[in-house]
Amino acid sequence: MDGATAWQRLKRVTIPNMKAAILVAVLFRTLDAWRIFDNVFIMTSGQEKTQVLSFLTYQQIITRTELGLGNAVGVLLFLSVVLIAAVFIKGFRVDLSQVRGDR
Repeated sequence: MDGATAWQRLKRVTIPNMKAAILVAVLFRTLDAWRIFDNVFIMTSGQEKTQVLSFLTYQQIITRTELGLGNAVGVLLFLSVVLIAAVFIKGFRVDLSQVRGDR
């Protein structure tokens, strides 16, 4: 570390050590935005053609009582969440089995 600039320390030491924590934070925020339901339900109740996948699931199961279609949309929502998580983990190139927290 002798002679390294602040930018070099940040780039080669700090960020690689924080990569797993950054991955978890960004992944959780992305999934929260993807699965948003409460804002749409409370603010618009689906008016003005406001539609997100979680609200569509709710409408199919509760409002229209089309259980099969609603459950299919719910499964698609789950699979999309798994796909997003896999893309993030591959994109960040973090081996989560090697990451451990301080006890």
